Amino acid sequence: MKTLAVNVGSFTVDIIAYDLPRIARPGEIVYVEGPINLHVGGHAVNVSIDLVKLGRVTNVAAVGAAGDDVFAKIIKDELSRYGIKVYTQVVKEVGTARNVILVVKGEDRRFYVEIDSSNYLSPKNNRIGLNKSLNYSI
Repeated sequence: MKTLAVNVGSFTVDIIAYDLPRIARPGEIVYVEGPINLHVGGHAVNVSIDLVKLGRVTNVAAVGAAGDDVFAKIIKDELSRYGIKVYTQVVKEVGTARNVILVVKGEDRRFYVEIDSSNYLSPKNNRIGLNKSLNYSI
């Protein structure tokens, strides 16, 4: 079966702290009641999972760059759980992109992003992922 959707872009891990009472002052520890969760993210990851969840496209591939680390494994495992084909350009020089999101009660989110491996996503890797997922040469 040919892939019906190929999403190329960032592979990111989001670390989200919800319902914070406030942002800590320098050197201060603030204990929180809300959860601090880890989620997969990035455009290629989010769109791929959303397409599968919508049920309109069942044959999906995601192409992106990630480090050689535990975060890359988490992303690959989560995409695979949805039956998504994963084509990862492994970048050993840096880690997988990470995003720390702080959500203070009653305020908009604050994002702290380290894009690392996303900077290395190459057109060559995009072509390889597209060729493999579509079963033809571009």
